[in-house]
Amino acid sequence: MFGLMFYAIGCFFLAGILTFISTMFRPIQDKGESRPWRAFFVWMVLCMGTPYIYSEILTRSLGPKMDKSIRYAYDSLDITGPMQYYRVIWTTGNSAKVIVVGLEKQSWGGKDRPLAAFNMIKEGEKWKVQNYRLVYSDRLNKDGISFPPYW
Repeated sequence: MFGLMFYAIGCFFLAGILTFISTMFRPIQDKGESRPWRAFFVWMVLCMGTPYIYSEILTRSLGPKMDKSIRYAYDSLDITGPMQYYRVIWTTGNSAKVIVVGLEKQSWGGKDRPLAAFNMIKEGEKWKVQNYRLVYSDRLNKDGISFPPYW
């Protein structure tokens, strides 16, 4: 949850800077009619949504090729519950980073959503998990964040 808060604060400041820049470069005759709060709202939505849209596009295009390797690697993790979903965060030619979110039942009855980051490498036509890191898990005392935040 802190990751989302820091992400939103960062997007707020970035949207403010972009609003300032876009307002400064408007033609003089249009400055009287400018509504900077509209520009700020548009920039804020773009700043918050662009990383998620990008990862959705990558997941739709590369995800089916990686699915089998991701599921196999997830089964070898120390996470006791099922995998909820995965997202391809970025890719550069023969390597990619994937975020995987699982679901575990807590000892007190609640639910935890552990998060793992997989570094994948392409060998021929197949993707393989090169290494992984457990980012967040309540049960395993891991407390990291991802960019963009997933939970």
